[in-house]
Amino acid sequence: MKIEVETGQLAEATRFVVRTLPRAPALPALAGLLVTASPATGLTVTGYDVDSSSTVTVPATVSAAGRALLPGRPLADVLGTLPAGLASITAADDTIGLATDEVEFCFPTVRIEDFPGLPALPPQLCTVAGRELQRAVAQVAPVTGRDSVPPMLTAIRCEFAADELRLAATDRYRLALRSVPYVSAPTAVGTTLLAPAHLLSAAASALDAGVDWTLGCTSVQFAVGDGSRQSVMRLLDASYPTIERLVPTEFACTLRVERDALLAATRRVTLADEQRAHGAAVLDVRADQVMVSSGSGPSRGRQRLVARAEGSPVRVAFTAAYLAAALQALDGEVAVLGLNPGVGKVLVSADGVDSYRHVLMSRQLPP
Repeated sequence: MKIEVETGQLAEATRFVVRTLPRAPALPALAGLLVTASPATGLTVTGYDVDSSSTVTVPATVSAAGRALLPGRPLADVLGTLPAGLASITAADDTIGLATDEVEFCFPTVRIEDFPGLPALPPQLCTVAGRELQRAVAQVAPVTGRDSVPPMLTAIRCEFAADELRLAATDRYRLALRSVPYVSAPTAVGTTLLAPAHLLSAAASALDAGVDWTLGCTSVQFAVGDGSRQSVMRLLDASYPTIERLVPTEFACTLRVERDALLAATRRVTLADEQRAHGAAVLDVRADQVMVSSGSGPSRGRQRLVARAEGSPVRVAFTAAYLAAALQALDGEVAVLGLNPGVGKVLVSADGVDSYRHVLMSRQLPP
């Protein structure tokens, strides 16, 4: 195998793929990057850890085609330090040489015979705007559970409806729902899957948001790609709660307030609470204002904000971190909170933006 490739493109490709490599691989070969050189397609770099895989294809001048399994992280570290320009890669026997005009490196290759066979790529199901899906994943992923019990709570539920892709995530205490319009309609309307949130988040943050993304799936795998890069992940096999019944629809009070002002006030007043973000943020809502307060005993903070409320006055408490996260995820300038007195579900959305809804539980009012 002998190729010439631009160092910047190869470094970016290895950074994308190295994310997939396990830190403590069950097989030594899984710590390697599989590179495949072909005059027709250029250079393809693949990483695999059984539960997920990442693949990137970059342009390259291929003098001699071939395949090799290279040490993943050492190669990525070296490529990240190289100056811009062309690099030549030559494989001979059990070594690989990497050279530019000024720098040379030599690495031992990993036994390619030990590398597991890659599963077939899932067939394409639809395309969506990359920037839309990237934002959607960033909005719902923080709401997933932090532990693996039950495993379904670590997943993002993806439902391919007739007119939009619907994402949902919950950790029992919060629920986030986001819809993304299609660029091309799905070939299998009604398909629902559970994608591991940490894998889908990592892929979405690394793909090119400026282009359309292709989505594909089988009964066990989900794939997302931007044309030159693709991530494939194993799906979770579990049942998911019926989410629509968890969204409240009737409220004693509907509060409209500037999102950034409420977010800043929530963060500010909780500085007086010894528990900080884990303490309570209390909203005392009246017709034309909302008082945001936090703290207990002599240590308290509060701030009055101009607001508009419809319905009965209410006083509701939230875990400050959860309220702040819900507000931060909104895309509009005006936050809309559907409130009821006591402990229960609260609906948070942005005025005029129907694509994202966030449900969180209120808590007992502090003494």
